[in-house]
This record gives sequence, C-alpha cells and structure tokens, in this order.
Amino acid sequence: MQIMLENEVMLFIILAFQSIFLIAPSLSLDCNVSLFSCGNITNIDFPFWGESRPLHCGYPPLKLNCYQNQTTIELANIKYNVFELNKSSRILKLERSELFRGICSPGSKGMTGNIDLMPGLLEYAPGSGNMSFFYNCTKHGGNYVEIGDFSCPNGSIFKNGYYGLEMESRRCSWNVSVGIESRGIGFAQVDEAVRQGFQVTYTEASIGNCTACISKFNGFCDYDYNSTKFLCHHPKPPHQGTPWKHYWTIAGVSLTAIIGVIAILIVFFYKRKSVSRKLISKKKRKRDQFHVEDFIKNNYASSFTLKRYTYANVKRMTNSFVEKIGEGGFSIVYKGHLSNGTIVAIKVLKEAKSNGQDFINEVASIGAIMHKNVVSLLGFCYEGNRRALIYEYMPKGSLDKFIFNHKNNTNTNNSRLEWKTLYEIAIGIARGLKYLHQDCSATILHFDIKPHNILLDFDFCPKISDFGLAKLWQRDGSSVSLLKGRGTIGYTAPEMHDRNFGEVSYKSDVYSYGMMVLEMVGGRKNIDTSVSRTSAIYYPHWAHKHINDDDDGELLKNICEEIMENEDDEMLVRKMIIVSLWCIQSMPFNRPSMFNVVQMMEGSLESLHMPPKPILSLQKD
Repeated sequence: MQIMLENEVMLFIILAFQSIFLIAPSLSLDCNVSLFSCGNITNIDFPFWGESRPLHCGYPPLKLNCYQNQTTIELANIKYNVFELNKSSRILKLERSELFRGICSPGSKGMTGNIDLMPGLLEYAPGSGNMSFFYNCTKHGGNYVEIGDFSCPNGSIFKNGYYGLEMESRRCSWNVSVGIESRGIGFAQVDEAVRQGFQVTYTEASIGNCTACISKFNGFCDYDYNSTKFLCHHPKPPHQGTPWKHYWTIAGVSLTAIIGVIAILIVFFYKRKSVSRKLISKKKRKRDQFHVEDFIKNNYASSFTLKRYTYANVKRMTNSFVEKIGEGGFSIVYKGHLSNGTIVAIKVLKEAKSNGQDFINEVASIGAIMHKNVVSLLGFCYEGNRRALIYEYMPKGSLDKFIFNHKNNTNTNNSRLEWKTLYEIAIGIARGLKYLHQDCSATILHFDIKPHNILLDFDFCPKISDFGLAKLWQRDGSSVSLLKGRGTIGYTAPEMHDRNFGEVSYKSDVYSYGMMVLEMVGGRKNIDTSVSRTSAIYYPHWAHKHINDDDDGELLKNICEEIMENEDDEMLVRKMIIVSLWCIQSMPFNRPSMFNVVQMMEGSLESLHMPPKPILSLQKD
C-alpha cells in the first residue's frame, strides 16, 4: 500500500509541474475579448462579469445575468433589473425586479428588509434614495406620510399603509424597501417612481487602479483570488528590451514551482501518517473487540441479564431500518418489533466509542436499572463498529414536542399539556434523577438532561433516556474526570466548561433539570432572541424578576405561555419556577440535591423562599 501511495504522489508532482508551466500564461487572455452583452446592455467589461465572461474577469459581487434579453444583478440577496449601465460615468439604473409593476405588484407581499447597496462598492447617485412602504398597519407614528386605503389592479386592498424615508419597527403585516429617483414627491407619483427605478454608482474602490490601467496603458483588468487584488494587463509588456524583467519572470515562476513542490510533499507525508493511523486504529478495534468478548464471558456469564442481539437480528427487527422515529448527534432511533410482537425503540449508534469496554460497562449499568422514571434497556448489539441499544417503546415520544411545537402543530396528540400534567412530569423526572444519583450501587451522572431526552408513555409518565454521555461516579467525594465537554448548550452547568465555578458532580444534572423545567413553564427556549422585549431574552432572569415582584399574580401571567385556570394552577407554576431557580444557581454548592428537589416539589409553596438571581443572566437590572 505504501509503494502504491508513493507512485501516486510522484505522478501528482509531474502533473502539477505541467499545470504550472502550461496553464498560467493564458489565465487572463480571455478577459480582453469576453465582454458581457444582453439586450440594450452591451460590451461591458471590468469590474462586471457573468454569462460567457469568466469569474476572474470581474469583481466577485458584481455578477450580471441575462434572461430573455433582460440584464439583472443580485445585491445582498435582492434581485434587480438593470435598465442602463454607463461605463464612462459608472452609473447603473436599477429596479427591484419584484416591483416591476409598482408597489401594488403581487411580488410586494412578503418582501421584507432594507436595501443594502454594499458600502464601499455601490452608493446612491445624486437624486436617488431609499423609501420604505408599510402595509396593513394598525398603528403609525413619527414623520411617516399616511397613504390610507388604496385598491390594487388585482382587486386586493392594502389598508392603512404608510411610506417614508426611514425603516422603523411598527405594527404592520409586512414592509418593503425600494429605491426611487425622487424623494420629495407625493403618493400620486410614488407608484410611477417605483416603476422608473433608481440610479447607483460603483465606487473607485470597486475597480481598484483599473482607471489608470485603461486610460494610461490601454490595458485591461482582472481579479486575482489568491491576493484578492486587481491586476492590470498591458497589451505589450513595457521595457521589453530590458533583460532583468525577463529574469524576474523566470524567478517568479521558479518560486511558484518550489512552493508547489513543498505543498505536495506536505500532503504526501500527511497522507502517509494518516494511513499509519488507520492501521493502528484497526488493530485497536480488534483488540477492543477481544477485550469486550472476554469481559462478557468472564464477568457476566451468570449475572448479565440483558439479551445480546446480532446485527442481523437488529436489521430484521427494524425491517431493514424503514421507520425512523428520532435522530440525535450520535445515533438514529428506529421503530422495531421483537419476535413476540413487542414494539421496541432501537437506537443505532453512528460512531463507535473509542473504548469498547466503556460501551459494555455502560450497557451493563443501565441494564441493571429498574425504575418507573428511567427507560428500560431490553438488549444490545455489539459487532465491532456496529452497536445498537434496544429500549422499550414510548408511544407519546419526547417531551419537547409538547413544549415547543404545540403552537403551530395541527396534531392534537402534541397539544399543550395541562399544568397538573406538567407538574407530575417534572416530579417524575426528579424522582428518576434521584434514583440515578443516590439509589444505584454507583452514582450515574446523565450529563444530557433536556426535553428531547425525556420520553413519555401512554399515560404521560416521564422516563429518562439517552445515556450516551452518562458516566459512573463513586460516592467518595472525588471529582469527575472529563476529557471533553458533555451535554447540550443551554442546559449544561457552568462548571462543565469552567472549573472556576466548581467541580463537576451530580449537581451538574441538577442544573440541567432546572433549565428544562423553566422551559416547561415558559413554553419557550430559555435564551430566545426573537422576543419583542430585550429584558425577556434570557428567560430565567426575566422569570426571577417577575415572580419576585408579583403580589397579585398578574405578573405571573407574563411568565407563563399557557393560561392558568385556577389558584391550584398558579400554586403549581410558582413552585416549579422557584425550585428551578434554585437548581440553576451558578455555584454547585448552592444547588439542592435531587433528593431535596423532590421534597421541595412535593412540599408546600409556603415552605419555599426565593433564591438569589441567577448570576449568568444576559442583562442587568
């Protein structure tokens, strides 16, 4: 294999030298003869390119397109028709293509955003500018001129519309920003001005030193992607008779060739090292396979209760992996059937863990767990890199579908749950974590508690699932050793990323539990930049402020996505929020254990007091 690789590298070096000496001289010759022409826009050269004019013959953002004799250009993802292009004055006349029939054009509906002329590249010509239109507005203010109701040619009516010179957030169905040539006109002329388009100029920066190149040397320009600079090509090299110019050319080509050879050698040695790593990895997998088989035989011959399946069994259970019911970063979950007809969920791992013994230890530990709120592992498959876990099937799916997706979900099975049900789910998860932390022979740290990893049975009983990142921890006070960060952003405790907050322990799961319960209450992600108020972006901070200042229960309604029907609902919501805020305290020693969490959730609201505000809030008071 190594000899074949060396032969391939030598062939690659020979071909590379041919490319260096044969292709380079003709790279820019086509720019002088390939000009862009479409309709009334003809003989366009640098800085524009497009159609038969190659990419390196122009500035990358200034690509022209031609369709049915109409020239178009796309700027910041907005398409414009090009009516005029004057090379001497560097002026383009543009029109937003969706509005070629005016502001009542069907293309106006749904269009949003401001025009971005890419500063430093294009700018409005004198007499042209930006104007914004707002449709179906319920409120207006500022210096906007009211349009009022007006009918469009297709019969639709845009009510309460406005137009003005600035973009501003307002209560409107949609808005659109267009360029026009005259900004001091009334509405009667606005529609015509939109159809007439507007003028922009491309700046000196967009064409570099090409003005001097063309006017002084009668040359032509192209764009070098390696140096990101404009190059000037003369029709005939100046000072042709001086020999030193020829020497410099030879030196430049030679230097390029040397750099190319060095790069090729680096690639060669890298590939050689990569092949060696693969051989070592293959030997290690075989060694792990042997250790796992020996481990099962010697240690679990009599006590290992889980059934081991072959990969062929797994394939038959899933009917060749037909019905996928879930997918994560490291696995895909399929629906399957055992030979007795029992429905199961089969998680097939995408990537095998580096240590096979770690995998089988994890399987053995989870397989010994018997708890109402922890999903049951029924069997496993281990055949080299082919690894799978067979779990009991949860018909209601994961909790996240009932928290985040119910607003736009027409499936009544995923509608918003009642507060009593959410409260029982939160207590069930707490009991499951308490069992993992305190009632097993060795503490099991989950490290990935989130709504997606909580499964619900037919009666909405929660079960903790997905132990792919779990780790065993002895109860001797020692810290957990982690070679890399674990968990999901938004749920991981601060100490998982910064040891200045403390050691990683079972309190890291407590933090994740608190963040998850807050999302159950709010019906939203804890960090959401789409909210209308910046104070509500970081939900834990917002919830703490509102519940702490709430005396009559009115502010509590702002925290919760779902309406509370009675005082019992309000009591459950307050309890869930207060307990969650305790769980997400930044320092681990300030968080309760899951044993205390269960007690707090099952106890009275009067026995709870407010914790300090979370330190990791995104905003100050």
